[in-house]
Order: sequence, then C-alpha cells, then structure tokens
Amino acid sequence: MKIERNQWESNFFGREIYNVNPQQNLFENDVNLNSTLPQGLLQAKVTTADWQAIHYLQQQQFQLVETEITFRLDLAKISVDRTACNCRFVTGRDLSQLHWVCEQFSQTRFRQPYFSLQENQRFYQQWLENAVVGVFDDACLLIVENEIPKGIVSLRLTKRAVQIGLLAVSPEFQGKGIGKKLLNSVVVFLQEKYSDQAEKIDFLLISTQLSNQRAMRLYQSFGAMLWHSAYWFYREIA
Repeated sequence: MKIERNQWESNFFGREIYNVNPQQNLFENDVNLNSTLPQGLLQAKVTTADWQAIHYLQQQQFQLVETEITFRLDLAKISVDRTACNCRFVTGRDLSQLHWVCEQFSQTRFRQPYFSLQENQRFYQQWLENAVVGVFDDACLLIVENEIPKGIVSLRLTKRAVQIGLLAVSPEFQGKGIGKKLLNSVVVFLQEKYSDQAEKIDFLLISTQLSNQRAMRLYQSFGAMLWHSAYWFYREIA
C-alpha cells in the first residue's frame, strides 16, 4: 500500500492528510497505520470495479464516504443553441456577488464527519478564487442576466479533454434551466476557442456525487454518457 502526504490539503486544512493507493501486490502486507503515521486523515479513491482494493480498505477500517460518478460528453456529437449563450469570464470584481457558490457543495466528500461545514465552504471558496485567476482550473465562466449572476462553471484542460471543476447555480434560480445554459455555453466556448485544433479536444468530462441526482439527470439529458465511477474511502488516524 502506497501512502503519500497530500501537501496542499494538509496545509490548507491545517492537519495531516494522506493519499492512500492500495496496490494489489501489497494487499497481504498488513500495514499498521497507527504505528507508521502521525495523527491525521487517510483518503483513498478506488474504482468501483476494484473489489480487491475495496475489500482491503474495509479490512483496514476505512469508511465509504462518497461515490463519484464521471460523465463524458463527445463534443463532436453535440449540437448547441449558440443564441442561448450569455456567459462571460468571472473576474475578481464578481467574487463579492458569488458568496452562494461555496454553499452548493455541502454533500461532496469534503463533509462531516471528516470535514466541518466551515472547512467545506472555505475549500470551495478557495477553489472559486483560484479558478478566477487560472490556478488549478484554466477558465471560469459566469451567466449574468439583468446584471444578476445566476450560475458559474470552471474548466480544466487535460489531454484531449476538458474537465468541469465547479458547476453551481444560485439557489433562487435553480430548476429554471440555468444548468443547461451553463453546459451549452461551455460547449460553445470550447468549440470556438479550439476550432483550429478541434482534434485535440474531443470530450467534456463532468464529475458529481451519486447522491446528486439532479445533476446526473441534467448531464444525461444533455447527452453525456456514464464513463467512470469510483469510491472515496476515509479513515481517521488516532
């Protein structure tokens, strides 16, 4: 089993957090985690099909916290309404009006009992601020109608694909088609930005938690297909 300190999360949350990679050839090595690491938090992400790793983590007293579902959208097969796009880039001046964004992710893996609500909101506020200046994510788009910000989405460029980071709709405008407008605007943005190198950007990847049924229905209605699923396990080191 490979264990590495997550430097960024440890520094951000002010406590030791470790990434655990249970390797099959080490399953029979019964690592005494209590004796090898200082007090902190262990986290492991494993594909839902890796039953050996899942069984091993459960034997090591890890608790399942979240199921992550990733959808893939083939950009070449998507037809969008370009007249419905009214997104612009988020700027630092917008942040004071986007306080609601960090309140939309309370059910992700960064939740109790391993993370407090305050830690959760502080994490996503930092994510948003980083996305605005191009740290972690490469772009952050905002839907504004009648001078009111209604939804945001951040994007991260990976090899041959773009991964959505944050996607959030203001609570008072949820259920009014803003999420679909955001996805529509993302596709138009990517098609225009990478029109001269379209062969390099083939897919849009979107991840959410299994409990977020509304988001899953939105992505599927837009034509996204289930691509990958994984479990997040946690264990507190006493």
